[in-house]
Amino acid sequence: MWEGYPESTNGPYGISKRNSWVQLDAYRKEFGFNGIYLIPASMYGPRDSLDPARSHVTSALIQRCCSAVRDGAASITVWGSGVATREFYYVEDAAAALIKGAEIYNDTTPLNIGTGQETSVRDLTSIIARLTGFGGEIVFDSSKPDGELRRLFDSSKARAVLGEISPTPLEEGLRRTIDWYREVVIEELLLATCPRLL
Repeated sequence: MWEGYPESTNGPYGISKRNSWVQLDAYRKEFGFNGIYLIPASMYGPRDSLDPARSHVTSALIQRCCSAVRDGAASITVWGSGVATREFYYVEDAAAALIKGAEIYNDTTPLNIGTGQETSVRDLTSIIARLTGFGGEIVFDSSKPDGELRRLFDSSKARAVLGEISPTPLEEGLRRTIDWYREVVIEELLLATCPRLL
């Protein structure tokens, strides 16, 4: 956590995370504030941002593949080389871990919570393409940034304290997220064409 400045595309965000932990620790020592510090891996799932400028890699890829299927597009373009890896953590599992942590953990030592498994953006794209039915070409644009090349947590301390905290396999979580996305798109289309139906 303290080994140098965070990767440049995540610098301010990473520094703010460090500062919030320092503040929590200080409040606990000075005022007896009962707080804990859990750090979830890259979360994904229903209700993720669908704003193209702010969406995470999973929701951006789901939107891209679903749109390509709908429009009959022959290809999609993905930012970066596809070699960067991430640890993807389903949002419901993260919520369960946060609740369990609040119930049983009583220390300011940070705990990483995640799956302990990393997936490349290339593999993630292939899974999402298959689940959405997109069979076209996947083009990786290496002129765009990969971001941090590898992001994988050691969640062993959290597992020792909280037990198993990642029961949803990646493919199942992605399937649920795709189903949610398709429901949102259908609702938006209905609202745009027949607002009185909703």
